[in-house]
Amino acid sequence: MKYYEVEVLSVSAGKTHELTYKHCIHACPNSAKGYIYKTPLFITFRSGGGGEMHCLYKIDDIVVLDPFTPSLDAVLEGIQHELAARIKTYITERIQGGYGFNHPGEMYRFYDLSRTDLILLQHRPKPEKNAMGARYYTLAELLKGEKIVKNVTSSR
Repeated sequence: MKYYEVEVLSVSAGKTHELTYKHCIHACPNSAKGYIYKTPLFITFRSGGGGEMHCLYKIDDIVVLDPFTPSLDAVLEGIQHELAARIKTYITERIQGGYGFNHPGEMYRFYDLSRTDLILLQHRPKPEKNAMGARYYTLAELLKGEKIVKNVTSSR
């Protein structure tokens, strides 16, 4: 695949943006309508207001689990210790922060975001219109240095 063909997933950051940045974890419902995404190499988060994107994170892994399972420790046993610890802390802080997990009974995808394979977007690209839902961009579109970027497709 050529560099300009690789898609980047862009999602609205919402209130969990600080937790995502702090723990390099992003979580969303696994199969709920509006949350079924393609799995690209990179993910970025659109901030509130205008939808500026600050960084592209390489996705190292995706773990699917129920954040409310009483046996969370057992579920996380087969996962690398450092990642399991970050997921547990992310879940705890998300619940304590009042953001919670608003799809009870739903499994969630936990994206493990690389702390080393990331690209800072100094020009802070943003879509022409910051709408809800996932958007997909090529690396070339996000890296060309323009403020307003055009998405390839959306999830809606």
